[in-house]
Amino acid sequence: MEKLTLNKKLLQRVIFTITITIVVLGFFAWVVQAQSKNFVRDDEILIETPQFNELEPIYDQNGFIISEPIPRLVLVADENPTKQSVQIPLDQSIDLSVKGSSFEITYVDGGKTDAWGVECLSFPESAKTAFNYAASIWAATIESNVPITIKACWANLGSSNILGYSGSYSYKNFPDAPLTNTWYSISLVNAIYGSDFAPGDSDIHITYNTNFTWYYGTDASPAPGTYDMVTVAAHEIAHGLNLSGTAKVENGIGSYGLGSPTYPNIYDLFLYDGVGNSLISYPNNSLALGTLLTSNNLWFQGENANFANGGNRVKMYAPAIWLSGSSYSHLDYNTFSGTINNMMVYAITSGAANHNPGPVSVGILKDLGWKGTLLSPTAVDASDGTESDKVIVSWTASTNASYYQIFRNEINSTNDATRLTENQEFSPYEDLSATPEKNYYYWIKACNMTDCSNYSLPDVGFSILNAPNPPTLIDASDGTFFDKVRISWNEVETATYYKVFRTTSDSMIEFETLTENNVSNQYDDITAIPEEEYYYWIKACNLIGCSDYSNPDTGYRVEGFNIFLPLLSK
Repeated sequence: MEKLTLNKKLLQRVIFTITITIVVLGFFAWVVQAQSKNFVRDDEILIETPQFNELEPIYDQNGFIISEPIPRLVLVADENPTKQSVQIPLDQSIDLSVKGSSFEITYVDGGKTDAWGVECLSFPESAKTAFNYAASIWAATIESNVPITIKACWANLGSSNILGYSGSYSYKNFPDAPLTNTWYSISLVNAIYGSDFAPGDSDIHITYNTNFTWYYGTDASPAPGTYDMVTVAAHEIAHGLNLSGTAKVENGIGSYGLGSPTYPNIYDLFLYDGVGNSLISYPNNSLALGTLLTSNNLWFQGENANFANGGNRVKMYAPAIWLSGSSYSHLDYNTFSGTINNMMVYAITSGAANHNPGPVSVGILKDLGWKGTLLSPTAVDASDGTESDKVIVSWTASTNASYYQIFRNEINSTNDATRLTENQEFSPYEDLSATPEKNYYYWIKACNMTDCSNYSLPDVGFSILNAPNPPTLIDASDGTFFDKVRISWNEVETATYYKVFRTTSDSMIEFETLTENNVSNQYDDITAIPEEEYYYWIKACNLIGCSDYSNPDTGYRVEGFNIFLPLLSK
């Protein structure tokens, strides 16, 4: 397809959706100042909401809006170490040399300005190393044929609580757009379109504050009091990849969307209330929507995100007081902080790090339209009747996978397929629960700490039904009854009926067949001659055949009859 250029008509459909990501540090020592500053208390974290001038819409020469900022996103300092004091290095199974996408980072020279006109300083080389590492994590996680371009600025923001901010472009109704009248970040647009839709423009702009003690290592081991640059940079990049929405609350009124007429971005379409009503089903610019956005009952509901969250929808951060830049576009703090998914909660504490985007965040991005780099296993093979007690499932290993999930269904559909195991480390897997002679479809997913692949192609397998093993623990009654000998034995799992035999010696040379279709594991021999000892033998049978004879047990009945006397009262 021929690459399009941004002509006047196209510019009327373009919005420069700036995601201002402000990382704010709120320290408990500032509590005494809360009377004179704009503070909000939430989850025992004190947040100072900074006064920040949002970017104004940009107009073309004819007065049409070509870009418009969305509300800023905020990552705050978490003073609750019991929730967030984790240091999680990158999953060792992930090979960063195996890339599904590439990042081109331009570090703004000192003396030049960022997209908002802030003067940049020389970007420290150690900070570049950390930033490049964060980008390489995402390059190994998502697929795009088009390089993702970032312009990074190192600046003195004149503040003691803003770590940084970022912004990106959004477009709608581009060729091959999955949905019409829906905004997508430019990096996602390029990945879907397969070519650079807006050449010459950086996809993401990020500026960081020099006034912090940063940790630039790539081992996820920041010292107390330092902030991990890799974690924060990877967090910022995720927002630029479209892990952000347009909703906001002002004076209790909730709204969503960009442009005029107003349309949602792709993220907005996946948000739901607690009973399953979509966010965009609420009246826009309404108290009802404002109530939802501050209900602590807001959920992201997508196939991939739900799967990554154990089959459950994903709770998003929606505190009772709207926190501009924190609410709505982050994972729920109480649910995900301190877990493998905590990179995308709204708060970070010093001394903590997580270099894994987390399966839930990656699942969200896949629902938005990104493709993951983890390839499905190939050459899936389920055994076809080679085993009597199991189906053996094998596959070819996937690069960057650390474990596998195996699924089974009786029909060729992954819908409602049974997940047999969540953490199989290697091939093959033995399905011991398969019913013999029944065909099953098997699928495999490759997984690591960040993501799971799509389902593999299926293969059909089955186990065969062999003749049962001989029964054990044969027990014939010894004079317990006058009218019978009672024989019992252990049930055999694959048996559907039993045969019972009787001899007068410890030999099967001459025998009597007492029954050929006893369905229980007990039989009463009422033809036994009193006081004569018999040897009893059992065979277990099914449709395939019968077992060998069991070991025998001897038994006999007594002569006489039972006398039942009435109980007389004195």
